[in-house]
Amino acid sequence: YRDDARRFYNELPARLQKFDLEVAPEKTRQLRFSRHKPTRKVSFQFLGFSFFWGVANTGKCVVMMRTAKEKQKASIKRMCAWIKYNRSSSVTLILKRVKKMLQGFVNYFGVPGNAKSITAYQYYTRLALYKWLNRRSQRRSYNWTEFNHLLCCFNVRTLRVKPRMFR
Repeated sequence: YRDDARRFYNELPARLQKFDLEVAPEKTRQLRFSRHKPTRKVSFQFLGFSFFWGVANTGKCVVMMRTAKEKQKASIKRMCAWIKYNRSSSVTLILKRVKKMLQGFVNYFGVPGNAKSITAYQYYTRLALYKWLNRRSQRRSYNWTEFNHLLCCFNVRTLRVKPRMFR
């Protein structure tokens, strides 16, 4: 309820002060977040996720989570920059490291309903790998068939997120 939210919002700085913490006023706000009017327009970001109300296949209103756009773009940019910088290293080293980075992204952001973000991250990672591994010499090293075979040899698979389960 609105009154409960206001009271909590006013008491929060005093509670956090007990632990030598403080509220960042530019990041803290009150927001109407109700299942009675689900919309994607009302959302908030927390720990790299964007939270919003959505309607499940069953017709129930549920809170959905997606990777925040800024975090998604920054992660893709960081991965592409790493691949570009390390393109002269051995293919084994590059693919082992990329596999770990992909798995780390999926471990954190791999929540039900976030498959679109995971797929986009993997897609742009594969494009960057293909681009920079082919620029290691004067001529092209791989076509897409050979590149996909290389990924299979190093066990760099398409990672999946389990679908959201409802009762």
